[in-house]
Amino acid sequence: MTTRLLRDMASLVVVLLVAGGCYGAPGAGLQGVTPTPSSTSSPAQPVATPAPVATPAPVATPTSVATMSPDAFWAGLFSGEPDAVNYPSLRELIKGSDAVVLASFATVTGGPDYYGGSGFTGYMATVTLQVDRVLSGSLPVGSTTVPVEVFLGIGPAGAAQNPYADFIGQMQASMPHERGVFFLVNMVAYYRQFDPASASRYDPSAYQVTSVQGLVRDANGVAQLPRNAPGTWPATLTGRPFAEVVSEIANVQPGG
Repeated sequence: MTTRLLRDMASLVVVLLVAGGCYGAPGAGLQGVTPTPSSTSSPAQPVATPAPVATPAPVATPTSVATMSPDAFWAGLFSGEPDAVNYPSLRELIKGSDAVVLASFATVTGGPDYYGGSGFTGYMATVTLQVDRVLSGSLPVGSTTVPVEVFLGIGPAGAAQNPYADFIGQMQASMPHERGVFFLVNMVAYYRQFDPASASRYDPSAYQVTSVQGLVRDANGVAQLPRNAPGTWPATLTGRPFAEVVSEIANVQPGG
């Protein structure tokens, strides 16, 4: 991750912790999907916020809802502008990730939501992954699932109803029954760079996607990365046999 990005993220977090701040556009990473609420342009990652408010119950999937494509669902797992986190190589992406896992989608639920100060709440969705294999890094001992948090947007604190309920329902209805390789950063470890109190603000078992580059979909046996993944090297993985790409990722030595 570039020095410029770390500097910008640190400045953003300081502003948010002092003034309550503002969040990015809801569902900023979801291509071709426009949630009803809107806000300002999104940060590269969900911003650090005070301790989470009560997690709402899973949102029921509407009986009839417009669904997004598998490509859009995958790309939307990264919260922020795709070009904001651009690793120069696969090796550097692996070095920048706490865990790289081969996994499949299990569930989509609403929350946990975070109080953002100044009368605002940051709304999240959690995509739970069923882990088949850890390719690099590590997960907590005994973990067979991993929660991946996705920032949706901001709304007024104390709202009677989650303003993103319909959108979470759309995510639930659109969840592909697919597997892939996910490059993940631990939320507590990541935000500790900017916020010493991150351990009290986030679930230590929760992760987020490192970069749009870090999503490799198994599309019927063929590796496919999001079309908006920055850089040129992701194209060297796209279109190849998925098993071959998994083997290549597992054999990369991140040290050095």
